[in-house]
Amino acid sequence: MQIRTILLPTILFCHISYIFAQNLIPNPGFEEYEYCPTESKGFNAIKDWKSNIEEEHDDSDPWYYRDFIHDCEPQVKPFWESVFQQGVINSFYASDPVENYVLNRLIWSRLTESPIKDSLYYIEYSTAPTLVYYPPDEEFISPWCLTRDVGIRLETEEFEEVVDKRTPIQPHFTSGKSVIAQKISNTQQIGNCFKATGDEVFFIFGHFTDEIPNISNPCIGSVQYEWFGGPIFIADNFKLEKIEISLPEDTSVCDKDQLDFSDLTDYYLIPDKQIIWNDGVEGAVRNFDTPGTYVLQMISSCGKTTSTPMDVVIETCIEGAYVPNAFTPNGDQVNDVFAPQFTDDYEIIGVRFIIHDRWGNQVFASESNLRPHWNGLIHGEMGQQDTYLWHLEYTFMQGGEEIESTVSGTVHLIR
Repeated sequence: MQIRTILLPTILFCHISYIFAQNLIPNPGFEEYEYCPTESKGFNAIKDWKSNIEEEHDDSDPWYYRDFIHDCEPQVKPFWESVFQQGVINSFYASDPVENYVLNRLIWSRLTESPIKDSLYYIEYSTAPTLVYYPPDEEFISPWCLTRDVGIRLETEEFEEVVDKRTPIQPHFTSGKSVIAQKISNTQQIGNCFKATGDEVFFIFGHFTDEIPNISNPCIGSVQYEWFGGPIFIADNFKLEKIEISLPEDTSVCDKDQLDFSDLTDYYLIPDKQIIWNDGVEGAVRNFDTPGTYVLQMISSCGKTTSTPMDVVIETCIEGAYVPNAFTPNGDQVNDVFAPQFTDDYEIIGVRFIIHDRWGNQVFASESNLRPHWNGLIHGEMGQQDTYLWHLEYTFMQGGEEIESTVSGTVHLIR
């Protein structure tokens, strides 16, 4: 039996490399707490994080006035996306009442370990529209104002753990100088990168004073509600990871295939990013006409990251299988199922079709059906809108010989 591996656009191994990336920020999603924040508006309830924001206790304040909100409190009905899980941090903004410029209002965490000297690291956090109770109208509204001065700084041991509100501290970068994109529905991810000195110990996030009047610091992608007097947003899912690009070691590809590595490179939201291969080809989507060893380079203002090498073997292949990259199981009889499609050029004698969610949990498996299909159900309930990973093995007859092919990729379930 001849065995062949084919890579289709959107590659399974790219997603696996993301899942196991090491995050140097402890409690990055604010799930863990020192105590359930039922009375405090401040951040001292969050495990592994500290803040220069003064504590304010007022039993009469409702939960949605707090800066740290967790659904451990029975009264809290989460207003954030499910991807944010149990806890989020809420708007933490303050300005000088006379001069009207932004004050330091920061939270920080000690890294689990220092970054590797001269290595490039990726930083990301998420935000989304926020439901806030609006007393004059006695209803919830959805303001969302991420300002350009919200920043991040990586600091050394010399960082003072008591920060004055007016002492100038320069962030390494701000949201206004970062890449903002939507990876997950109804959320925004803010990303950037930095080259480590190896001495970084603290991760600092928030508003950094710059003595610039508030009026010159507009919202990004949203409109500020004047009644609140300042920006309101939530933040969650922080990442601080070493940038690494892992290609497969040995790959056989069809001579006409156009392969898409953008799932791997688009994971990193980095300003002025360029993708260049060692043979001079630019971009994450490409063909391979010549066998050999290939590496991908991702170049930005932070520096250059070189991928692991990939040895490519070129084969002349029959176009045997087509697998779509999206389906909409909404019952309208159009594109309701996700299924591989085969040409009629030869006889299919065996098919194995497996689908996992992004966390590696199997959601569908077919071992014997020659025409397998997934209707989007997981344990009898409709799966959530997301990207799923699939793996297809099929055997066909060609010239009296059994040939086994393997293809992998991703599919978007859209509802």
